[in-house]
Amino acid sequence: MGGADLADLMATVGVAQALGTIDIANLFMYGESRGGMMTYQAIRDGYPVRAAAVYGAFTDLHALLDSSAQSRAAALSIWPDYASNAETIAERRSALRWPERLNTPLLIMHGGNDHEVPPSQSLALAMRLEQLGKSYELVVRAGDNHVLTGWRLERDGQAIDWFRRHMTSAPR
Repeated sequence: MGGADLADLMATVGVAQALGTIDIANLFMYGESRGGMMTYQAIRDGYPVRAAAVYGAFTDLHALLDSSAQSRAAALSIWPDYASNAETIAERRSALRWPERLNTPLLIMHGGNDHEVPPSQSLALAMRLEQLGKSYELVVRAGDNHVLTGWRLERDGQAIDWFRRHMTSAPR
């Protein structure tokens, strides 16, 4: 999670270019939970997106694992070497440790009643992005859960609107 699968994601740029039918100037990324964490990593590593939207994404792996026994147990199955490489694993996957490298406009959405990833994770990243003068918007939906189930149509509509606002030209 956030390792070799990130390399697969990064390789999709070459695939899109090779197809010759994709407007590379208008690539966007939308990530849920784990996909949100990978979206942050892809932006950090230079994936050429115009804008990105995430929801339910963690931004500080250590804080997430400290807040949840279930997450701590899952970490050992996701990363069998977690006990010996915790710092390296957390560093690569915690956007809060490298917000200065997030140079893509970000729409960050989170459920206020998320029991899997506390909304404080998104709030902490938004505060750092604000301090750095980065382009972002934060939406915390009071009472909603990890994947914003009660607000899913609006959630996706917000993302589409965000992407349209960041397009370089009108869609073909």
